[in-house]
Amino acid sequence: MNEKQIKCFSDQRYSSTAQADGTSIVRQSSIAQRVAKDNGLEYVEIFDRGISAFKGRNSVDGKLGEFISDVRNNALPNNCWLVVESLDRLTRQNPYKAFGLMRELIERGVTIVTGNDNKKYSREAIGDDLSDLFTMILEFTRGHNESRELTN
Repeated sequence: MNEKQIKCFSDQRYSSTAQADGTSIVRQSSIAQRVAKDNGLEYVEIFDRGISAFKGRNSVDGKLGEFISDVRNNALPNNCWLVVESLDRLTRQNPYKAFGLMRELIERGVTIVTGNDNKKYSREAIGDDLSDLFTMILEFTRGHNESRELTN
């Protein structure tokens, strides 16, 4: 078979030096490696040090920002996967902005998988099931509120 293997991008990030000393990256990497292996995908790391997701800086700067830009510019195939430990690793912006980013990536053909619950978000997976949309909004709200409380 001469077909290119679908890429599975592992978004690994921490925003503070305290997280750098912990198990955050190992945990995020092992989750994504498992997803890639279980689905026969080519594993690719996206790794950002010290970039916060609270104001969306991670979705503009760094490796995740490059990934999003490549998706928007059709520089990546529209069937790639993005694995995040949980939805709040993608962004911790307010739920409206967070949902907009998630929706845009899914509409452009990216399959997003959350490692903490092995949930798959894609055009096909969501379909008419509104519970996935509610789950997204609740997760984005939780992450945003946690970050907002830390900054007050």
